[in-house]
Amino acid sequence: MCGSEKLCWSYAPAFRLLALVSVACVMHARTAVAGGIPKNLAVGAKVTASSQYSEAYSAAQAIDDSVPSEYHAAGSDWAVLGTQDGWFDLEWEQPVEVAQLVYYARATSPLLEVFKDYVVYVNGEPEPAVRGTLEHRRGPQRITIPKQPVRRVRIEFLSSHPGALNPGAAEIAAYSARLSDAELDALSIPPDERTLESIALRQRLNKGEFGFRDILLVRRQPLDISHVYVYHVEGYRPGGGLYVFTPDEEGGQLKCLFDAGQGMITTADLSYDGSEIVFALRRGGHVASNPMAHIEDISRYDDETWNYQIFRI
Repeated sequence: MCGSEKLCWSYAPAFRLLALVSVACVMHARTAVAGGIPKNLAVGAKVTASSQYSEAYSAAQAIDDSVPSEYHAAGSDWAVLGTQDGWFDLEWEQPVEVAQLVYYARATSPLLEVFKDYVVYVNGEPEPAVRGTLEHRRGPQRITIPKQPVRRVRIEFLSSHPGALNPGAAEIAAYSARLSDAELDALSIPPDERTLESIALRQRLNKGEFGFRDILLVRRQPLDISHVYVYHVEGYRPGGGLYVFTPDEEGGQLKCLFDAGQGMITTADLSYDGSEIVFALRRGGHVASNPMAHIEDISRYDDETWNYQIFRI
């Protein structure tokens, strides 16, 4: 695919400017950051849950108004104990206006452990205020309810997506209004980057004042493998390609240079003058390896197209 549509993909900067991986979201969120982040009402609530994997994975970990990064240290997520369902309660001493909840899947596990179907009960009513299904991904997901004064909210998770041994949440937030896309993107920016100085740096990037304008990215399926041989990228997941990202005030533009099709790119290097790209591509292999296992399918196939080969454009 060579479109600029917003999908659940992983973008890796080809010339190692790792801090700019999420630059598109940062640009899109600039206005929301400048205007202030909406107050997360869940922080002031009493929280209980159906179970917890251990004390380090208690329900309180999901209402600290901080979304942990991937592979963050243990003790930053709420996780249930070996079940595929569960419930999560928020309770306030005084009524608060709630219009939307935001669910973040667990982030500290190398597995993608996400709840699936849910219902939401408000103020102990016997009938749910809303039903829905969460996507099988990380990042914020909206759960919108009719805006009303609330003393208690229960999210009852009825099932989970495949592969979730101990599903849970990195964060569950509550807001008095429905969040815009820009506000939702802004919430993913670390708190220490929500400053006037950071905004000024983003403005300089928009203007090309750092000695470059365009950024070369590798677009591919997210890689959740945590072992030392991760560079071999076991688990063939085709798609993506090479893109150029140009930041601007509206969030930036993506332009496709090379469509990987049924291939998979692991890395790319840009020449000093920006005129040539060298990248590694494979066109087959064992699909979707288990990142928790140590018997992975490292590239060593008889069919040479299934092994990584070097290309130049």
